[in-house]
Amino acid sequence: MGVVNRFFNNLMDKSQKFTGGSEISNQFFFNMFRLAWIIICIACCFAHQGKAQTKRFGTGIFAGLGLSQIDGDDMQGYDKPGIHFGLRGIAYILPKFEFHTELSYSQRGSQSKGYKATNNQGRRLELDYGSITALAVANDWFHPLKEYFRLQFYGGVSLGRLIRIQAIDPSISDNRRTNFNELIPYYNTTDFSMVIGANIKTTRFSGLTFRYNRSMNKIIDAELVQPFFQKRSILSMKGYYISLGAFYLF
Repeated sequence: MGVVNRFFNNLMDKSQKFTGGSEISNQFFFNMFRLAWIIICIACCFAHQGKAQTKRFGTGIFAGLGLSQIDGDDMQGYDKPGIHFGLRGIAYILPKFEFHTELSYSQRGSQSKGYKATNNQGRRLELDYGSITALAVANDWFHPLKEYFRLQFYGGVSLGRLIRIQAIDPSISDNRRTNFNELIPYYNTTDFSMVIGANIKTTRFSGLTFRYNRSMNKIIDAELVQPFFQKRSILSMKGYYISLGAFYLF
């Protein structure tokens, strides 16, 4: 546990360095992160013990690619690519119902169409999150020969912590648009999202997953930030994220 604690403490220090988050909010998130980690470790232990009897707990890994956008950034479309990956703990409640807990890393943000870093063309906002996700999962489409459900639908919530931010924006601020770099001190370091999606199992232990995240809170709250930019109009920002990936269960 000492190694795990040092890892989380280092991650907290980096989060404060990049985002300027308060010590209280950082501590709350990482306490939740530690709790989710403990739950997954317990699920892993019970998963190995449960092979000789009815399986109640399981674990897994997942990874994939995502596209994101931000409402209020004066750009349109899911044009910002990124990766996501994580660990999953599973509780098998009923044959057709499961509860999943996840620890994950994802690259989100926004990007203008035709963005090219080599010649300073376009704008790009990179927001990297560490997240804790809780999902209720419903199973369907039972395979009668191999005896597993091939389709899963899920929904839940995700609590994310902004652990890295980078703005690439050569544009000049005016009354309609504010440079991303000028807003860095005001980005919300906590993301609370609604999550829905589906898994398609190609085997008993692996498959493909599609996910949609919609932030419930704002990345930039115009009412809070506007007083610092009295001669410019600030728009509130809210994030959206879609991803396609693969998973493997142990």
